[in-house]
Amino acid sequence: LTSAASGSFVKLVLTLATFVTLNLPVLQVENMQLVILNDYEQMSEFAAKFVRRRILDFNPSKDRYFTLGLPTGSTPLGMYKKLIDYCKNGQLSFQFVKTFNMDEYAGIPKNHPASYHSFMYHNFFRHIDIHPSNVHILDGNAADLNKECEEFEKEIHSAGGIMLFVGGVGSDGHVAFNEPGSSLASRTRVKTLAQETIVANSRFFNNDISQVPTQALTVGVGTLLDAHEILLLISGSLKAHALHNAVENGVSHMWTASAFQLHPKATFVCDEDATLELKVRTVRYFKGLLQSYLRIIEEPIEKNKNSNISPLIIAMCSSLSVFFCLVAVTFFQQATSEENVLDKAMKSGDQDEVKNLLSQLRYVAEQKYLGNAQSNQPTMMANEDGAKAVMKNPESSMLFEGDILLTPAQANAILKDLKQKFKTARRSLRRRR
Repeated sequence: LTSAASGSFVKLVLTLATFVTLNLPVLQVENMQLVILNDYEQMSEFAAKFVRRRILDFNPSKDRYFTLGLPTGSTPLGMYKKLIDYCKNGQLSFQFVKTFNMDEYAGIPKNHPASYHSFMYHNFFRHIDIHPSNVHILDGNAADLNKECEEFEKEIHSAGGIMLFVGGVGSDGHVAFNEPGSSLASRTRVKTLAQETIVANSRFFNNDISQVPTQALTVGVGTLLDAHEILLLISGSLKAHALHNAVENGVSHMWTASAFQLHPKATFVCDEDATLELKVRTVRYFKGLLQSYLRIIEEPIEKNKNSNISPLIIAMCSSLSVFFCLVAVTFFQQATSEENVLDKAMKSGDQDEVKNLLSQLRYVAEQKYLGNAQSNQPTMMANEDGAKAVMKNPESSMLFEGDILLTPAQANAILKDLKQKFKTARRSLRRRR
């Protein structure tokens, strides 16, 4: 193989390893994603599976809690119902999850039917196995509301920050009570509500505007942007204009949802109705990536500590894809700073440990291979469009969005190692037969 061909080949192999093998989370390029599904039901199911997958991959424990930011309103209700089902069916536990809600009205009792304490309790918390001490909702009746907001920020910080913040998007692009005009650097604060918001929310107060609070406590846009990952739900034709401004126009404080273009791991999930004002090209582009997004929410590998790793790999891979499995394993071994850590786990036969190591593949790969602007380290990722193009023309040296071709020296070194790994695995398979 020539140096150029070797580089293209390794790029293709690593891409296929990402998309085809081990049922691992997709190695996402650091940019905003838009998942377009048929209807509200599918959107809710995707969101619930997304949350479930993130919690399971994190593998929380009493010494390591998963932190989850949550919204209120009608949009997330479908997601909450499915998460409740997962919890009741034993597919998910919130025992070691800490939640932080986005907002709360000021000046109404917690047990008021329209309070967000009441909403979350009746629609979610009372149906799952979360301990009340792990639930954090702003207190709209605190003696000092500003201090309450400051303490909320401190609680988030002491919990290690938010791993995943889920939010809904309003028709004017608001997220939480960050209405048009909110500072993109804002933190948790007391917010005076706009007249339009008061009128819109009067439906929760028997359509009596005089009963709607004029102030609320809300996390800020800056607070949301601090989260490790963000999932935003947007449904219905009434929010089509908001989605258009959020993903197709520039960042603007007048469209709060547009701020998440700045976040490296923000995912918008919407139904068809919400795409009515998007350009055809935008819809076609993101629909073309749908299968890649769906792999994010696939079930994790089944745990089975009674057998060793080799049968596990063979069971997950057909004879045609064993090589790609080895590529993924090799990629992890090169990415991790602990030499031979995966080899040791494989020899021990502890599938639980192996699964835990493999689940770190995405994180470790991003940290070491994606690097940052200062290190200029190469990327071993290719998006799906880039992979298809390379498959059609392996000699191509074109760069696609999110793709950086390896240098010839890097490609040759990795290819040499992969060939040796493949020979070793083939001999091992023959002995087993």
